[in-house]
Amino acid sequence: MAKVGQLFFRVQDRGGEAFARYLATALEERGHSVASLGYVNGSGDLGAVSNDWTVLWNGPPTPISVLRASARLFKWLKTERPDAVVSHTQVASLIGLPVALIRRVPVRVCLHHQPHGRDLGWPFYVSDAIWGTLGVYTDIVLVSDLAVDRVSKFPRRYRQRVRLIRNEVPTRSLPTKSEARADLGIADHDPVFCFVGAISQKKGAIVAAQAVLQNPTARLIMVGKPDDEYSAVLELAAAAADRILVLGHVSPDDIPTVFAASDALIFPSVAENRSLAVLEARNGGLQILASDIRGNRDILGEDGRYVALGDQPAWNEAVNELAASCPHRVADSAERENPFSELVDAYEGILAPG
Repeated sequence: MAKVGQLFFRVQDRGGEAFARYLATALEERGHSVASLGYVNGSGDLGAVSNDWTVLWNGPPTPISVLRASARLFKWLKTERPDAVVSHTQVASLIGLPVALIRRVPVRVCLHHQPHGRDLGWPFYVSDAIWGTLGVYTDIVLVSDLAVDRVSKFPRRYRQRVRLIRNEVPTRSLPTKSEARADLGIADHDPVFCFVGAISQKKGAIVAAQAVLQNPTARLIMVGKPDDEYSAVLELAAAAADRILVLGHVSPDDIPTVFAASDALIFPSVAENRSLAVLEARNGGLQILASDIRGNRDILGEDGRYVALGDQPAWNEAVNELAASCPHRVADSAERENPFSELVDAYEGILAPG
């Protein structure tokens, strides 16, 4: 059995941490030992996903705090002697995996949740290519075909270390529609849409809210952290509190209730890789109205209903059509095949070969 350390840079409650939690639980169920660490905590109190992480430096990232966190990581590696370190963000990989190399950790996995160039500038892009080529990373995990395409011109030695393991999430049992709606104070007969993700412009939160509000019978449940610079959707929701229920950031354990209460996920995000919201909604059997981008099509294929970015009338029409038929889950979650166990097999093959 392998002893594994997971590493993030800035620990927050995001999709990456949620996936890391799923992976850790699955590996521990198979007898492996997993510890989760983060370099810094720059977001105040840790949330439901990340509160079981050990933060190496409890404060914002600065050059001094990063150095001190690296020293604490070195000490942890020396004491615990893990068989593998899985680094879940590009910055953590660039800083933490060289420390793991110095401490002679045999398996050093750089896991990219986003395609190269999505969030960080060219210095990180180049540094990642160098570290991967030189072998600071023994394995590089990319979670989507789009991400693999982005490194097609990287050096051959980098690409030889790349493994495509498409992100998946475990299937979770959902409560009944009546139970879930009773918990949330929603009538059984209302057509209900849910929006799951940061309440921000990038995720298309205002598009979702406007599309649902134009239908006189539909309701919307919004789950996610509001963007401080994006108040329009919150003002809209406050003016229509009887139609829009804003739950904000919730525990992952509450997400099944949200999906069970909903007839469809509305997801107008402008950019995605392997969205956990879409994966969870798909596993729950919901209808999905998704923006017509590659990340969503790679997950849903022919099963999704796609709407063009920026076309508010098209989103309105899609909501009206689904509200009229009021579909609920297309299949019970227990009846759906889920490749999550195959994903765990793939990671187990890296972390505990043979």
